[in-house]
Amino acid sequence: MEAMWLRFRPLVFSLRKVLYEEKAIGDVRRVFCDFGLDMDISSLPESSRLKNLSMGAGSLLDVGIYSLTWGILTLESPDSIEKPQITATQTLRDGVDIASSFILRYPATGRQGILTSTLEARTPGTFLRLEGTEGYILVEGAAASSPRSFTVYPKVNPEAEKEGSKVEGKKYEFELEGMGFYFEADAAADSIARSEKENAVMPHGETVRVMEILDEIRRQGGAKFPQEDQGRGLSSI
Repeated sequence: MEAMWLRFRPLVFSLRKVLYEEKAIGDVRRVFCDFGLDMDISSLPESSRLKNLSMGAGSLLDVGIYSLTWGILTLESPDSIEKPQITATQTLRDGVDIASSFILRYPATGRQGILTSTLEARTPGTFLRLEGTEGYILVEGAAASSPRSFTVYPKVNPEAEKEGSKVEGKKYEFELEGMGFYFEADAAADSIARSEKENAVMPHGETVRVMEILDEIRRQGGAKFPQEDQGRGLSSI
């Protein structure tokens, strides 16, 4: 089972409920998410997984996958999964993507995800901003892989801003329990106990779909790995 632990965190389930059951910010329109680390790549040994292309080096597969996952989790409603259009660019150094930027656009709804990753700057505590027709949400934590809270704010009122009114939001906080992996471990154990061959939260087909999106980002950005056979992406190996 793929170790995409983010999808199993209680915060994520709560956020999606607020978005798509309670519709706290109306119709979801855009999301901005960044995962950046301040790494001195040049100082690392050639064997480092952050530098060695045969180990999938680069920002995209290491941390950009979290930005992508946040885009999918917030822009795709439970009852409608539409294939997004992708526009991407990467900055490569010795073949390693130091920075990746990509946009997910969903044609039917017009929703957009502006998603980024970098190995040259650390993202501040507020790593995600989600906009809707009736308000916006900020998600905070040590990193996009380790969210601690999110706050729901009402739609900005320009007149109230002029008068200096302070906008109050509703904050949802979650304790950081252990390293966070055991939520997925429990889910995997439960599926095994039920004799299920995959888990509904992260089924095999979703893993392949996400890999295909990552392949397309790399195709447009130029990052390649030595294991790839004649230009085929990792999702087809």
